[in-house]
Amino acid sequence: RALVPIRRITRKAASMAEAEFATRLAAVRHDPGLLFVDTPGFEAAELQPLLEAADFVVIPVQPTPNDLRAVGQTVQAVKAVGRAHFCFVVTRGVTNARLTNQALLVLSHHGPVATSIILNRVDYAGAMTDGRTIQEVDPKGRGAEETGLLWSYVRERLDREPSRVDQQGSHAHV
Repeated sequence: RALVPIRRITRKAASMAEAEFATRLAAVRHDPGLLFVDTPGFEAAELQPLLEAADFVVIPVQPTPNDLRAVGQTVQAVKAVGRAHFCFVVTRGVTNARLTNQALLVLSHHGPVATSIILNRVDYAGAMTDGRTIQEVDPKGRGAEETGLLWSYVRERLDREPSRVDQQGSHAHV
């Protein structure tokens, strides 16, 4: 199946109330393509409607003791709403750091881990200051390469794992 964005509403981050999200989701639910929702760190109850709407969940985890301790709760929240299709991605990793390598091992005990690690790069902070992506800041840089590899991994998983929506003959949304 072809994977295309539904629509790009804005480049800037937007926050919205749960009711507004439900309304917007209903409006695009049957549009072809993918819908990506980026959320802050969360308490499981706060994001339950998002998890229920998702066909695939990417869980970013920093290689820190606090993030690694929260992994079990996050996986329980994802599985509690019936989502079996998810993966972890290590973010803000440090090359050859023991904690980054340990994070990969710990996460692999809880579920699949993306093969691309997103390293802690100055370009990410620069991109956040004006709402750009790392690909827009430096399209040929290592950060852009890492996120490209992450997208390839996620796309492969999406192509390989039928979503609950696909099984009903409609389109996938993430």
